[in-house]
Amino acid sequence: MTLLPACARVKVEIEIEGTRKAATGEHEDTFAASVFEATRNAVSQLTGLRPAIRGVSASVGGGRKECAAEVHLTVKKNGRRIVGKAEHSDPFQAEVAAYIDALNQL
Repeated sequence: MTLLPACARVKVEIEIEGTRKAATGEHEDTFAASVFEATRNAVSQLTGLRPAIRGVSASVGGGRKECAAEVHLTVKKNGRRIVGKAEHSDPFQAEVAAYIDALNQL
């Protein structure tokens, strides 16, 4: 099976200490990688954070509540390893939420 390249453009809006900010990230790769990396690029623009991702584990299927995907994403920054965790019915949103959870712990 050949995966065709895809380009994703994602707009992220956040509120930091009462100030609303927005950024757009882009990335070209396979579809799933494009969506996540485009989101990661936008978040990096907004926060100045871009820790290395050291691992992602995901389980998809039935589970607690109506969750279809549970993601554990490990980042490393300045020698610290942080695990972000998230559940969502959409695996893409679960991955992004796990990344945000890890950033919030830095």
